[in-house]
Amino acid sequence: MGELKVKTETGEQTEKTEKKEKLTLMTAMDNIVELSEGSNLSDEFYEKAKHYISYVCRKLSVNKVQAVLLSLFVDNCWDRDVELRTLAEYLKCRMVRMINYSTEIDELLKRKMIRIKNRRGETTYAMGPDVIDAFKHNEVFVPAEPKLLTCDELFCEIYSLFESRVYDYLPYEEFISELFSLLETNRNLEFVKQLRTYKLICDHTVNDEGIIFVFWASRLVCDNDYNLDTQSFGDLFKNRAIANKLKGKLSRGESMLQKNGLIQFCNEDGLANHEKYNLTVKAKQEFLSELNMNLNATTRFKELIKHEDITECKMYYNKRESRQVEQLKELLTEERYTKVCSELKRVGMRSGFTCLFYGAPGTGKTETVMQLAKATHRDVIQVNYAELKSCWVGESEKNVKNLFDRYHALVNSSDVTPILLFNEADALIGIRQKGADRAVEKMENSIQNIILQELEQLEGIFIATTNLTENLDKAFERRFLYKIEFEKPSIVARCGIWKSMIPIISDEDICYLAYHYDFSGGQIENVARKQAIDLILYGKEKMSLEYIKEKCDEELIHKNPMPRVGFISDAEISRKTS
Repeated sequence: MGELKVKTETGEQTEKTEKKEKLTLMTAMDNIVELSEGSNLSDEFYEKAKHYISYVCRKLSVNKVQAVLLSLFVDNCWDRDVELRTLAEYLKCRMVRMINYSTEIDELLKRKMIRIKNRRGETTYAMGPDVIDAFKHNEVFVPAEPKLLTCDELFCEIYSLFESRVYDYLPYEEFISELFSLLETNRNLEFVKQLRTYKLICDHTVNDEGIIFVFWASRLVCDNDYNLDTQSFGDLFKNRAIANKLKGKLSRGESMLQKNGLIQFCNEDGLANHEKYNLTVKAKQEFLSELNMNLNATTRFKELIKHEDITECKMYYNKRESRQVEQLKELLTEERYTKVCSELKRVGMRSGFTCLFYGAPGTGKTETVMQLAKATHRDVIQVNYAELKSCWVGESEKNVKNLFDRYHALVNSSDVTPILLFNEADALIGIRQKGADRAVEKMENSIQNIILQELEQLEGIFIATTNLTENLDKAFERRFLYKIEFEKPSIVARCGIWKSMIPIISDEDICYLAYHYDFSGGQIENVARKQAIDLILYGKEKMSLEYIKEKCDEELIHKNPMPRVGFISDAEISRKTS
Protein backbone atom coordinates (compact mmCIF):
# COMPACT_ATOMS: atom_id res chain seq x y z
CA MET A 1 0.00 0.00 0.00
CA GLY A 2 2.90 2.31 0.77
CA GLU A 3 4.21 1.87 -2.77
CA LEU A 4 0.79 2.67 -4.18
CA LYS A 5 0.69 5.86 -2.07
CA VAL A 6 4.02 6.94 -3.54
CA LYS A 7 2.70 6.45 -7.06
CA THR A 8 -0.43 8.44 -6.32
CA GLU A 9 1.52 11.27 -4.81
CA THR A 10 3.92 11.22 -7.78
CA GLY A 11 0.97 11.36 -10.17
CA GLU A 12 -0.45 14.40 -8.40
CA GLN A 13 2.94 16.04 -8.45
CA THR A 14 3.25 15.28 -12.17
CA GLU A 15 -0.12 16.85 -12.95
CA LYS A 16 0.92 20.01 -11.07
CA THR A 17 4.21 20.08 -12.98
CA GLU A 18 2.40 19.62 -16.31
CA LYS A 19 0.06 22.50 -15.58
CA LYS A 20 2.91 24.71 -14.42
CA GLU A 21 5.06 23.93 -17.48
CA LYS A 22 2.10 23.60 -19.90
CA LEU A 23 3.47 20.23 -20.89
CA THR A 24 2.79 18.98 -24.43
CA LEU A 25 3.87 15.89 -26.30
CA MET A 26 6.69 17.74 -28.01
CA THR A 27 8.04 19.40 -24.83
CA ALA A 28 7.78 16.12 -22.92
CA MET A 29 9.62 14.25 -25.66
CA ASP A 30 12.25 16.98 -25.86
CA ASN A 31 12.98 16.51 -22.15
CA ILE A 32 13.05 12.73 -22.49
CA VAL A 33 15.59 12.93 -25.32
CA GLU A 34 17.79 15.37 -23.41
CA LEU A 35 17.79 13.30 -20.22
CA SER A 36 18.36 10.02 -22.06
CA GLU A 37 21.64 11.01 -23.73
CA GLY A 38 24.38 8.68 -22.46
CA SER A 39 22.02 7.30 -19.81
CA ASN A 40 22.24 3.63 -20.80
CA LEU A 41 18.49 3.75 -20.02
CA SER A 42 19.34 3.26 -16.36
CA ASP A 43 16.88 3.31 -13.46
CA GLU A 44 18.28 6.71 -12.57
CA PHE A 45 17.27 8.04 -16.01
CA TYR A 46 13.74 6.67 -15.68
CA GLU A 47 13.45 8.32 -12.28
CA LYS A 48 14.64 11.71 -13.57
CA ALA A 49 12.36 11.60 -16.63
CA LYS A 50 9.43 9.98 -14.86
CA HIS A 51 6.86 12.77 -15.14
CA TYR A 52 7.71 13.42 -18.82
CA ILE A 53 7.54 9.72 -19.64
CA SER A 54 4.29 9.40 -17.69
CA TYR A 55 2.73 12.23 -19.72
CA VAL A 56 3.62 10.55 -23.02
CA CYS A 57 2.42 7.19 -21.70
CA ARG A 58 -0.97 8.56 -20.66
CA LYS A 59 -1.42 10.69 -23.77
CA LEU A 60 -0.53 7.99 -26.29
CA SER A 61 -1.43 4.84 -24.33
CA VAL A 62 2.08 3.41 -24.53
CA ASN A 63 4.44 1.94 -21.92
CA LYS A 64 7.55 3.70 -20.67
CA VAL A 65 9.98 1.98 -23.06
CA GLN A 66 7.76 2.80 -26.03
CA ALA A 67 7.52 6.42 -24.83
CA VAL A 68 11.32 6.71 -24.79
CA LEU A 69 11.72 5.04 -28.19
CA LEU A 70 9.05 7.28 -29.72
CA SER A 71 10.82 10.36 -28.35
CA LEU A 72 14.10 9.23 -29.91
CA PHE A 73 12.43 8.55 -33.27
CA VAL A 74 10.82 12.01 -33.19
CA ASP A 75 14.25 13.53 -32.54
CA ASN A 76 15.53 11.73 -35.66
CA CYS A 77 12.40 12.35 -37.75
CA TRP A 78 14.27 14.15 -40.53
CA ASP A 79 16.46 11.10 -41.05
CA ARG A 80 14.60 8.74 -43.37
CA ASP A 81 16.76 5.80 -42.28
CA VAL A 82 17.25 5.54 -38.51
CA GLU A 83 19.25 2.51 -37.38
CA LEU A 84 19.00 1.00 -33.91
CA ARG A 85 22.79 1.34 -33.80
CA THR A 86 22.39 5.14 -33.97
CA LEU A 87 20.02 5.11 -31.00
CA ALA A 88 22.31 2.74 -29.06
CA GLU A 89 25.27 5.06 -29.59
CA TYR A 90 23.25 8.06 -28.39
CA LEU A 91 22.08 6.21 -25.27
CA LYS A 92 25.50 4.61 -24.67
CA CYS A 93 23.94 1.18 -24.36
CA ARG A 94 24.74 -2.15 -25.99
CA MET A 95 22.97 -3.29 -29.16
CA VAL A 96 21.78 -6.42 -27.40
CA ARG A 97 19.68 -4.22 -25.16
CA MET A 98 18.14 -2.41 -28.14
CA ILE A 99 17.40 -5.74 -29.82
CA ASN A 100 15.72 -6.84 -26.61
CA TYR A 101 13.24 -4.00 -27.17
CA SER A 102 12.04 -5.53 -30.47
CA THR A 103 8.64 -6.36 -28.96
CA GLU A 104 8.12 -2.70 -28.05
CA ILE A 105 9.22 -1.64 -31.54
CA ASP A 106 6.82 -4.15 -33.13
CA GLU A 107 3.95 -2.61 -31.17
CA LEU A 108 4.83 0.86 -32.49
CA LEU A 109 4.98 -0.59 -36.00
CA LYS A 110 1.57 -2.21 -35.55
CA ARG A 111 0.11 1.15 -34.53
CA LYS A 112 1.85 2.74 -37.57
CA MET A 113 3.67 5.28 -35.41
CA ILE A 114 6.91 4.25 -37.09
CA ARG A 115 7.72 2.35 -40.27
CA ILE A 116 10.36 -0.24 -40.92
CA LYS A 117 12.48 -0.52 -44.04
CA ASN A 118 14.26 -3.68 -45.07
CA ARG A 119 16.75 -3.21 -47.85
CA ARG A 120 19.25 -5.90 -48.74
CA GLY A 121 19.35 -7.19 -45.17
CA GLU A 122 19.67 -3.73 -43.61
CA THR A 123 16.84 -2.72 -41.26
CA THR A 124 16.09 0.93 -40.59
CA TYR A 125 13.16 2.90 -39.21
CA ALA A 126 11.42 6.15 -40.00
CA MET A 127 8.55 8.24 -38.68
CA GLY A 128 6.01 9.59 -41.13
CA PRO A 129 5.16 13.30 -41.42
CA ASP A 130 1.53 12.58 -40.50
CA VAL A 131 2.67 11.22 -37.11
CA ILE A 132 4.91 14.23 -36.48
CA ASP A 133 2.07 16.55 -37.46
CA ALA A 134 -0.26 14.95 -34.90
CA PHE A 135 2.36 15.22 -32.15
CA LYS A 136 3.05 18.87 -33.04
CA HIS A 137 -0.62 19.60 -32.39
CA ASN A 138 -0.46 17.61 -29.14
CA GLU A 139 -2.82 15.03 -30.59
CA VAL A 140 -2.85 11.26 -30.58
CA PHE A 141 -1.92 9.80 -33.96
CA VAL A 142 -4.72 7.68 -35.39
CA PRO A 143 -3.97 5.92 -38.71
CA ALA A 144 -6.36 7.05 -41.41
CA GLU A 145 -8.96 4.44 -42.21
CA PRO A 146 -9.39 3.56 -45.90
CA LYS A 147 -12.25 5.60 -47.31
CA LEU A 148 -14.40 5.66 -50.41
CA LEU A 149 -12.54 7.39 -53.22
CA THR A 150 -13.12 8.39 -56.80
CA CYS A 151 -11.11 6.48 -59.37
CA ASP A 152 -8.71 9.42 -59.75
CA GLU A 153 -8.20 9.60 -55.98
CA LEU A 154 -7.72 5.84 -55.78
CA PHE A 155 -4.87 5.96 -58.28
CA CYS A 156 -3.20 8.79 -56.36
CA GLU A 157 -3.28 6.64 -53.22
CA ILE A 158 -2.08 3.56 -55.11
CA TYR A 159 0.77 5.54 -56.66
CA SER A 160 1.89 6.81 -53.23
CA LEU A 161 1.73 3.30 -51.81
CA PHE A 162 3.96 1.93 -54.57
CA GLU A 163 6.35 4.84 -54.01
CA SER A 164 6.55 3.83 -50.35
CA ARG A 165 7.27 0.23 -51.31
CA VAL A 166 9.91 1.01 -53.95
CA TYR A 167 11.68 4.00 -52.41
CA ASP A 168 10.89 3.79 -48.69
CA TYR A 169 11.10 -0.02 -48.57
CA LEU A 170 7.73 -0.50 -46.95
CA PRO A 171 7.68 -4.12 -45.74
CA TYR A 172 6.06 -6.45 -48.24
CA GLU A 173 3.40 -7.78 -45.85
CA GLU A 174 2.40 -4.26 -44.80
CA PHE A 175 2.42 -3.11 -48.43
CA ILE A 176 0.13 -5.95 -49.55
CA SER A 177 -2.16 -5.44 -46.57
CA GLU A 178 -2.55 -1.73 -47.30
CA LEU A 179 -3.00 -2.27 -51.03
CA PHE A 180 -5.68 -4.91 -50.54
CA SER A 181 -7.46 -2.78 -47.93
CA LEU A 182 -7.41 0.21 -50.27
CA LEU A 183 -8.85 -1.79 -53.16
CA GLU A 184 -11.36 -3.69 -51.04
CA THR A 185 -12.72 -0.47 -49.52
CA ASN A 186 -13.30 0.85 -53.05
CA ARG A 187 -14.67 -2.37 -54.54
CA ASN A 188 -17.56 -0.35 -56.00
CA LEU A 189 -15.20 1.12 -58.63
CA GLU A 190 -15.04 -0.54 -62.04
CA PHE A 191 -11.26 -0.79 -61.83
CA VAL A 192 -11.51 -2.98 -58.72
CA LYS A 193 -14.42 -4.98 -60.14
CA GLN A 194 -12.33 -5.84 -63.18
CA LEU A 195 -9.39 -6.86 -60.97
CA ARG A 196 -11.72 -9.41 -59.39
CA THR A 197 -13.17 -10.48 -62.75
CA TYR A 198 -9.68 -11.38 -63.98
CA LYS A 199 -8.82 -12.93 -60.57
CA LEU A 200 -6.02 -10.44 -59.92
CA ILE A 201 -7.50 -10.01 -56.43
CA CYS A 202 -8.44 -13.18 -54.59
CA ASP A 203 -8.23 -14.85 -51.15
CA HIS A 204 -7.92 -11.52 -49.32
CA THR A 205 -4.77 -10.52 -51.17
CA VAL A 206 -3.47 -9.13 -54.45
CA ASN A 207 -1.63 -11.80 -56.41
CA ASP A 208 1.73 -11.20 -58.10
CA GLU A 209 0.34 -10.50 -61.57
CA GLY A 210 -2.26 -8.26 -59.96
CA ILE A 211 0.55 -6.24 -58.39
CA ILE A 212 2.17 -5.84 -61.81
CA PHE A 213 -1.06 -4.71 -63.44
CA VAL A 214 -2.02 -2.27 -60.68
CA PHE A 215 1.53 -0.87 -60.64
CA TRP A 216 1.62 -0.34 -64.40
CA ALA A 217 -1.91 1.08 -64.48
CA SER A 218 -0.91 3.63 -61.82
CA ARG A 219 2.16 4.58 -63.87
CA LEU A 220 -0.02 5.11 -66.93
CA VAL A 221 -2.65 7.16 -65.10
CA CYS A 222 -0.37 9.24 -62.85
CA ASP A 223 2.77 9.57 -64.99
CA ASN A 224 1.19 9.22 -68.44
CA ASP A 225 3.81 6.51 -68.99
CA TYR A 226 2.83 4.34 -71.95
CA ASN A 227 6.08 2.36 -72.19
CA LEU A 228 6.42 0.27 -69.04
CA ASP A 229 9.39 -1.81 -67.91
CA THR A 230 10.31 -4.29 -65.18
CA GLN A 231 13.17 -2.32 -63.60
CA SER A 232 11.36 -1.80 -60.28
CA PHE A 233 10.20 -5.41 -59.96
CA GLY A 234 13.03 -6.34 -57.60
CA ASP A 235 11.73 -3.85 -55.04
CA LEU A 236 8.04 -4.62 -55.53
CA PHE A 237 7.94 -8.28 -54.62
CA LYS A 238 8.83 -10.30 -51.56
CA ASN A 239 12.15 -11.40 -53.02
CA ARG A 240 14.12 -11.17 -56.24
CA ALA A 241 13.47 -14.80 -57.15
CA ILE A 242 9.76 -14.04 -57.51
CA ALA A 243 10.51 -10.86 -59.46
CA ASN A 244 12.84 -12.69 -61.88
CA LYS A 245 10.31 -15.47 -62.43
CA LEU A 246 7.63 -12.92 -63.33
CA LYS A 247 10.02 -11.06 -65.64
CA GLY A 248 10.76 -14.32 -67.47
CA LYS A 249 7.08 -15.13 -67.97
CA LEU A 250 6.43 -11.65 -69.34
CA SER A 251 9.38 -11.72 -71.75
CA ARG A 252 8.20 -15.09 -73.11
CA GLY A 253 4.62 -13.87 -73.45
CA GLU A 254 3.42 -16.48 -70.93
CA SER A 255 1.92 -14.17 -68.30
CA MET A 256 -1.82 -14.42 -67.72
CA LEU A 257 -1.90 -10.66 -68.25
CA GLN A 258 -0.77 -11.27 -71.83
CA LYS A 259 -2.96 -14.32 -72.36
CA ASN A 260 -5.98 -12.32 -71.22
CA GLY A 261 -5.10 -9.48 -73.61
CA LEU A 262 -4.38 -6.89 -70.92
CA ILE A 263 -0.66 -6.34 -71.53
CA GLN A 264 1.31 -6.36 -74.77
CA PHE A 265 4.90 -5.86 -75.90
CA CYS A 266 5.83 -2.34 -76.94
CA ASN A 267 6.32 -1.78 -80.64
CA GLU A 268 9.70 -0.32 -81.56
CA ASP A 269 10.76 0.07 -85.17
CA GLY A 270 7.97 -2.28 -86.12
CA LEU A 271 9.29 -5.04 -83.85
CA ALA A 272 8.08 -6.24 -80.46
CA ASN A 273 10.38 -5.13 -77.63
CA HIS A 274 10.33 -7.97 -75.08
CA GLU A 275 11.65 -5.70 -72.32
CA LYS A 276 8.96 -3.02 -72.52
CA TYR A 277 5.21 -3.34 -72.25
CA ASN A 278 2.01 -1.33 -72.36
CA LEU A 279 -1.63 -1.75 -71.48
CA THR A 280 -3.77 -2.89 -74.39
CA VAL A 281 -6.73 -0.91 -75.66
CA LYS A 282 -8.93 -3.63 -74.17
CA ALA A 283 -7.37 -3.11 -70.73
CA LYS A 284 -7.78 0.66 -70.90
CA GLN A 285 -11.41 0.34 -71.91
CA GLU A 286 -12.35 -2.26 -69.32
CA PHE A 287 -10.32 -1.03 -66.34
CA LEU A 288 -10.02 2.72 -66.84
CA SER A 289 -13.48 3.61 -68.12
CA GLU A 290 -14.16 5.81 -65.07
CA LEU A 291 -11.19 8.06 -65.81
CA ASN A 292 -12.51 10.74 -68.14
CA MET A 293 -9.12 11.96 -69.25
CA ASN A 294 -7.95 8.49 -70.16
CA LEU A 295 -11.13 7.47 -71.93
CA ASN A 296 -11.22 10.69 -73.92
CA ALA A 297 -7.54 10.40 -74.78
CA THR A 298 -8.28 7.00 -76.22
CA THR A 299 -11.41 7.65 -78.20
CA ARG A 300 -11.62 11.36 -79.03
CA PHE A 301 -10.30 12.50 -82.39
CA LYS A 302 -10.08 16.11 -83.43
CA GLU A 303 -9.68 14.67 -86.95
CA LEU A 304 -13.04 12.85 -86.79
CA ILE A 305 -15.45 13.69 -89.62
CA LYS A 306 -19.01 12.54 -88.97
CA HIS A 307 -20.60 10.88 -91.97
CA GLU A 308 -23.70 13.07 -91.69
CA ASP A 309 -21.50 16.18 -92.08
CA ILE A 310 -20.12 15.03 -95.44
CA THR A 311 -21.76 16.74 -98.43
CA GLU A 312 -23.02 14.23 -100.95
CA CYS A 313 -21.83 14.77 -104.51
CA LYS A 314 -21.88 12.76 -107.72
CA MET A 315 -18.53 11.33 -108.74
CA TYR A 316 -17.44 10.63 -112.33
CA TYR A 317 -14.99 7.82 -112.96
CA ASN A 318 -13.50 5.97 -115.87
CA LYS A 319 -15.14 2.60 -116.46
CA ARG A 320 -12.58 0.48 -114.59
CA GLU A 321 -12.43 2.81 -111.58
CA SER A 322 -16.22 3.01 -111.45
CA ARG A 323 -16.49 -0.77 -111.26
CA GLN A 324 -13.89 -1.02 -108.47
CA VAL A 325 -15.38 1.82 -106.40
CA GLU A 326 -18.88 0.35 -106.68
CA GLN A 327 -17.59 -3.04 -105.58
CA LEU A 328 -15.86 -1.48 -102.57
CA LYS A 329 -18.96 0.55 -101.67
CA GLU A 330 -21.09 -2.58 -101.69
CA LEU A 331 -18.53 -4.38 -99.53
CA LEU A 332 -18.49 -1.55 -96.97
CA THR A 333 -22.24 -1.57 -96.39
CA GLU A 334 -22.68 -2.61 -92.77
CA GLU A 335 -24.49 -5.87 -93.51
CA ARG A 336 -21.90 -7.09 -96.04
CA TYR A 337 -18.94 -5.82 -94.00
CA THR A 338 -20.06 -7.56 -90.81
CA LYS A 339 -20.75 -10.81 -92.65
CA VAL A 340 -17.40 -10.82 -94.46
CA CYS A 341 -15.43 -9.97 -91.28
CA SER A 342 -17.12 -12.77 -89.34
CA GLU A 343 -16.46 -15.30 -92.06
CA LEU A 344 -12.81 -14.29 -92.42
CA LYS A 345 -12.28 -14.66 -88.66
CA ARG A 346 -14.03 -18.03 -88.70
CA VAL A 347 -11.57 -19.44 -91.22
CA GLY A 348 -8.57 -17.90 -89.43
CA MET A 349 -7.91 -15.03 -91.84
CA ARG A 350 -7.23 -11.37 -91.03
CA SER A 351 -10.43 -9.34 -91.01
CA GLY A 352 -9.00 -5.85 -91.55
CA PHE A 353 -9.76 -4.00 -94.79
CA THR A 354 -6.81 -2.07 -96.19
CA CYS A 355 -7.17 0.01 -99.34
CA LEU A 356 -4.81 2.11 -101.41
CA PHE A 357 -6.11 4.87 -103.68
CA TYR A 358 -3.26 6.05 -105.88
CA GLY A 359 -2.91 8.20 -108.97
CA ALA A 360 -2.37 11.71 -110.28
CA PRO A 361 -3.33 14.73 -108.16
CA GLY A 362 -6.90 15.96 -108.43
CA THR A 363 -8.39 12.67 -109.60
CA GLY A 364 -10.87 12.34 -106.72
CA LYS A 365 -9.08 9.95 -104.37
CA THR A 366 -9.87 11.75 -101.11
CA GLU A 367 -13.38 12.71 -102.19
CA THR A 368 -14.07 9.09 -103.10
CA VAL A 369 -13.25 8.09 -99.52
CA MET A 370 -15.67 10.72 -98.25
CA GLN A 371 -18.45 9.60 -100.56
CA LEU A 372 -17.90 5.96 -99.60
CA ALA A 373 -18.16 7.00 -95.94
CA LYS A 374 -21.32 8.98 -96.64
CA ALA A 375 -22.95 6.10 -98.52
CA THR A 376 -22.07 3.47 -95.89
CA HIS A 377 -22.72 5.68 -92.81
CA ARG A 378 -19.13 5.50 -91.57
CA ASP A 379 -17.28 8.28 -89.80
CA VAL A 380 -13.80 9.16 -91.06
CA ILE A 381 -10.64 9.86 -89.08
CA GLN A 382 -8.66 11.87 -91.60
CA VAL A 383 -4.96 12.03 -90.81
CA ASN A 384 -2.33 13.91 -92.73
CA TYR A 385 0.67 11.61 -92.53
CA ALA A 386 3.14 14.51 -92.56
CA GLU A 387 1.53 16.00 -89.43
CA LEU A 388 2.25 12.86 -87.42
CA LYS A 389 5.97 13.43 -87.69
CA SER A 390 7.75 15.34 -84.93
CA CYS A 391 11.13 17.02 -84.74
CA TRP A 392 11.77 15.19 -81.45
CA VAL A 393 13.57 11.87 -81.56
CA GLY A 394 11.19 9.00 -80.94
CA GLU A 395 8.07 11.18 -80.77
CA SER A 396 6.94 10.44 -84.33
CA GLU A 397 6.91 6.71 -83.65
CA LYS A 398 4.90 7.29 -80.45
CA ASN A 399 2.44 9.49 -82.37
CA VAL A 400 1.82 6.77 -84.94
CA LYS A 401 1.44 4.00 -82.34
CA ASN A 402 -0.87 6.16 -80.25
CA LEU A 403 -2.97 6.95 -83.32
CA PHE A 404 -3.59 3.26 -84.04
CA ASP A 405 -4.29 2.56 -80.35
CA ARG A 406 -6.91 5.29 -80.33
CA TYR A 407 -8.40 4.06 -83.60
CA HIS A 408 -8.67 0.51 -82.26
CA ALA A 409 -10.44 1.87 -79.17
CA LEU A 410 -12.85 3.81 -81.37
CA VAL A 411 -13.56 0.70 -83.45
CA ASN A 412 -14.36 -1.27 -80.31
CA SER A 413 -16.68 1.44 -78.97
CA SER A 414 -18.49 2.20 -82.26
CA ASP A 415 -21.60 0.51 -83.61
CA VAL A 416 -20.36 1.11 -87.17
CA THR A 417 -16.64 0.72 -87.85
CA PRO A 418 -15.09 4.09 -88.81
CA ILE A 419 -12.58 4.57 -91.62
CA LEU A 420 -8.99 5.55 -90.83
CA LEU A 421 -7.82 7.69 -93.75
CA PHE A 422 -4.12 8.44 -94.25
CA ASN A 423 -4.25 11.32 -96.71
CA GLU A 424 -1.30 12.23 -98.94
CA ALA A 425 0.73 9.31 -97.66
CA ASP A 426 3.43 9.49 -100.34
CA ALA A 427 6.27 9.30 -97.78
CA LEU A 428 4.58 6.38 -96.07
CA ILE A 429 4.37 3.97 -98.98
CA GLY A 430 7.50 5.04 -100.86
CA ILE A 431 10.40 2.61 -101.01
CA ARG A 432 12.20 2.39 -97.66
CA GLN A 433 15.83 3.48 -97.38
CA LYS A 434 18.26 0.57 -97.19
CA GLY A 435 21.18 1.09 -94.82
CA ALA A 436 19.75 4.42 -93.70
CA ASP A 437 22.17 6.26 -91.44
CA ARG A 438 20.66 9.75 -91.34
CA ALA A 439 18.30 10.38 -88.42
CA VAL A 440 15.42 11.42 -90.69
CA GLU A 441 15.76 8.32 -92.86
CA LYS A 442 15.89 6.08 -89.79
CA MET A 443 12.76 7.74 -88.43
CA GLU A 444 10.91 7.25 -91.74
CA ASN A 445 11.89 3.58 -91.84
CA SER A 446 10.89 3.12 -88.22
CA ILE A 447 7.46 4.66 -88.80
CA GLN A 448 6.94 2.54 -91.91
CA ASN A 449 7.78 -0.61 -89.95
CA ILE A 450 5.32 0.31 -87.21
CA ILE A 451 2.54 0.94 -89.72
CA LEU A 452 3.31 -2.30 -91.56
CA GLN A 453 2.86 -4.22 -88.32
CA GLU A 454 -0.32 -2.30 -87.47
CA LEU A 455 -1.79 -3.08 -90.89
CA GLU A 456 -0.89 -6.74 -90.39
CA GLN A 457 -3.04 -6.93 -87.25
CA LEU A 458 -5.65 -4.32 -88.19
CA GLU A 459 -9.26 -4.76 -87.24
CA GLY A 460 -11.07 -1.98 -89.05
CA ILE A 461 -10.92 -0.08 -92.34
CA PHE A 462 -7.73 1.67 -93.42
CA ILE A 463 -7.46 3.72 -96.62
CA ALA A 464 -4.35 5.56 -97.79
CA THR A 465 -4.23 8.03 -100.66
CA THR A 466 -1.09 8.90 -102.56
CA ASN A 467 -0.06 10.71 -105.72
CA LEU A 468 2.67 8.12 -106.31
CA THR A 469 2.09 5.90 -109.30
CA GLU A 470 5.55 4.31 -109.25
CA ASN A 471 8.17 3.34 -106.64
CA LEU A 472 5.61 1.89 -104.23
CA ASP A 473 7.25 -0.12 -101.46
CA LYS A 474 6.61 -3.82 -102.12
CA ALA A 475 5.86 -4.54 -98.46
CA PHE A 476 3.08 -1.97 -98.52
CA GLU A 477 1.75 -3.26 -101.83
CA ARG A 478 1.28 -6.65 -100.16
CA ARG A 479 -0.47 -5.13 -97.13
CA PHE A 480 -3.19 -3.41 -99.18
CA LEU A 481 -6.07 -5.74 -99.96
CA TYR A 482 -7.71 -3.36 -102.45
CA LYS A 483 -5.72 -1.09 -104.74
CA ILE A 484 -7.50 1.36 -107.02
CA GLU A 485 -5.58 3.51 -109.48
CA PHE A 486 -7.24 6.83 -110.25
CA GLU A 487 -6.29 7.95 -113.74
CA LYS A 488 -7.12 11.28 -115.26
CA PRO A 489 -10.75 11.18 -116.37
CA SER A 490 -11.58 10.17 -119.92
CA ILE A 491 -13.30 12.65 -122.23
CA VAL A 492 -16.68 11.18 -121.33
CA ALA A 493 -15.91 11.43 -117.60
CA ARG A 494 -14.66 15.00 -118.04
CA CYS A 495 -17.93 15.89 -119.75
CA GLY A 496 -19.82 14.65 -116.73
CA ILE A 497 -17.58 16.61 -114.35
CA TRP A 498 -17.91 19.83 -116.36
CA LYS A 499 -21.69 19.47 -116.48
CA SER A 500 -21.94 18.86 -112.72
CA MET A 501 -19.59 21.72 -111.86
CA ILE A 502 -20.96 24.38 -114.28
CA PRO A 503 -24.47 23.24 -115.25
CA ILE A 504 -25.38 26.52 -117.00
CA ILE A 505 -23.02 26.01 -119.98
CA SER A 506 -24.23 24.21 -123.11
CA ASP A 507 -23.49 20.61 -124.07
CA GLU A 508 -21.56 21.90 -127.08
CA ASP A 509 -19.29 24.00 -124.87
CA ILE A 510 -18.88 21.05 -122.49
CA CYS A 511 -17.78 18.90 -125.42
CA TYR A 512 -15.24 21.50 -126.47
CA LEU A 513 -13.77 21.90 -122.97
CA ALA A 514 -13.60 18.16 -122.31
CA TYR A 515 -11.91 17.51 -125.64
CA HIS A 516 -9.38 20.35 -125.58
CA TYR A 517 -8.40 20.39 -121.89
CA ASP A 518 -6.99 17.18 -120.42
CA PHE A 519 -7.94 18.21 -116.90
CA SER A 520 -8.30 16.24 -113.72
CA GLY A 521 -11.43 16.64 -111.63
CA GLY A 522 -9.51 18.90 -109.26
CA GLN A 523 -8.48 21.23 -112.06
CA ILE A 524 -12.05 21.42 -113.37
CA GLU A 525 -13.20 22.25 -109.84
CA ASN A 526 -10.66 25.10 -109.66
CA VAL A 527 -12.06 26.60 -112.87
CA ALA A 528 -15.61 26.17 -111.59
CA ARG A 529 -14.77 27.94 -108.32
CA LYS A 530 -13.21 30.89 -110.16
CA GLN A 531 -16.32 31.05 -112.35
CA ALA A 532 -18.57 30.99 -109.28
CA ILE A 533 -16.63 33.86 -107.66
CA ASP A 534 -16.79 35.97 -110.82
CA LEU A 535 -20.46 35.13 -111.25
CA ILE A 536 -21.13 36.52 -107.78
CA LEU A 537 -19.07 39.63 -108.43
CA TYR A 538 -19.89 40.45 -112.07
CA GLY A 539 -23.01 38.56 -113.15
CA LYS A 540 -23.83 36.18 -116.02
CA GLU A 541 -22.31 38.21 -118.83
CA LYS A 542 -18.95 36.69 -117.95
CA MET A 543 -20.18 33.16 -118.73
CA SER A 544 -19.16 32.85 -122.38
CA LEU A 545 -17.07 29.96 -123.65
CA GLU A 546 -14.19 32.35 -124.21
CA TYR A 547 -14.31 33.28 -120.54
CA ILE A 548 -14.21 29.62 -119.47
CA LYS A 549 -11.32 28.96 -121.90
CA GLU A 550 -9.44 31.88 -120.37
CA LYS A 551 -9.84 30.38 -116.90
CA CYS A 552 -8.73 26.99 -118.24
CA ASP A 553 -5.60 28.52 -119.73
CA GLU A 554 -4.83 30.15 -116.37
CA GLU A 555 -5.08 26.73 -114.76
CA LEU A 556 -2.44 25.32 -117.11
CA ILE A 557 1.14 25.75 -115.96
CA HIS A 558 2.61 24.09 -119.05
CA LYS A 559 0.96 25.50 -122.16
CA ASN A 560 2.16 22.81 -124.57
CA PRO A 561 -0.89 21.32 -126.29
CA MET A 562 -1.32 17.57 -125.90
CA PRO A 563 -2.02 15.42 -128.99
CA ARG A 564 -5.59 14.16 -129.25
CA VAL A 565 -6.59 10.77 -130.53
CA GLY A 566 -10.15 9.72 -131.40
CA PHE A 567 -13.43 11.54 -131.63
CA ILE A 568 -16.53 11.90 -129.48
CA SER A 569 -19.81 13.19 -130.85
CA ASP A 570 -22.15 15.70 -129.25
CA ALA A 571 -24.80 12.99 -129.12
CA GLU A 572 -22.47 10.67 -127.23
CA ILE A 573 -21.67 13.43 -124.75
CA SER A 574 -25.35 14.19 -124.23
CA ARG A 575 -26.12 10.52 -123.67
CA LYS A 576 -23.27 10.02 -121.18
CA THR A 577 -23.90 13.18 -119.17
CA SER A 578 -27.69 13.18 -119.05
